[in-house]
Amino acid sequence: MRVIAGSARGRPLRAPATGRTRPTADRIKGAVFSMLEAEAYRRGFEPEPGDDERDGRFAAAVAWPRVLELYAGSGALAIEALSRGAARAVLVESSAAARKIIVENLQRTGLAERATVHAMTSAAALSTLAGAYDLILLDPPYDEPGVTGLLGRLAGGPAGPSAVLVWEHQRVVVPPERIEGAATDGSDGPWGWRLVRTNEHGIAAVSLYATDSA
Repeated sequence: MRVIAGSARGRPLRAPATGRTRPTADRIKGAVFSMLEAEAYRRGFEPEPGDDERDGRFAAAVAWPRVLELYAGSGALAIEALSRGAARAVLVESSAAARKIIVENLQRTGLAERATVHAMTSAAALSTLAGAYDLILLDPPYDEPGVTGLLGRLAGGPAGPSAVLVWEHQRVVVPPERIEGAATDGSDGPWGWRLVRTNEHGIAAVSLYATDSA
């Protein structure tokens, strides 16, 4: 497993050896960021060049600079976003062993200063984390219950008005065309998620959602 593009391109990443943590394969990670680049271009964003080819910001990083990764595992998705020029990333992981790997991966890629790692469950994070996020990344265990409800709470809480969300799930799971927003206090959220597209990769699939206002 490695960083695919950007300032940390080619740097190897470690993966946790815990049973419920499933690292995102480089093939799927590449597909995720290709989807994001295409959506960013569709919205009119373009890359920002840097002093050399590794220092520039990809279009997706310009469009969605504030990143939240839930069920972070190795942190590979947020690290890829940071490498491509995202301004800041918050990573949420409940496993101490996985968090240790995340910190190591951030250090070996030189991206630790732009990242914060929280020791909590993803559900708890929705009631704890302040601020609005532009890009939300989820790769939960395939048997994790209540993920759709969590997506609704994200729309009613941490998601910014033009946010996008990437959800990796089993191919047999049919992603909802729309997910209603639900605020963290139980009331209706200000917006919901609409499905933009789903790409299949073997037994896995990746669904891209956008807020109603986007």
